[in-house]
Amino acid sequence: MVCTSLALSVRLLSPESFWVVVSDMRTPGGLNGADVHAWVVQHRPELADRIVFITGDIANEETVATLRETGAPA
Repeated sequence: MVCTSLALSVRLLSPESFWVVVSDMRTPGGLNGADVHAWVVQHRPELADRIVFITGDIANEETVATLRETGAPA
C-alpha cells in the first residue's frame, strides 16, 4: 500500500496489519519520518524495529540525529 501523505499513513497504520513501514524523512503535510516513528513506538510498538527510512537529506543534522536515535536503517 502506498500513501500520499503521512497523515493518511498514520490513519491506515492504526487498524491494518503491516510487515514493514517505509517512510521518507522529509515529506509535505505537517508530519515527517521522525513523527511517524514516534507514533509507531507509542501505538504500534511491534512495528518499531521494522521501519526503514529513505532520505536524500543526509547532510541535515536533524535527519542524521533522528536516524541515529531510532536505530532504523536508512
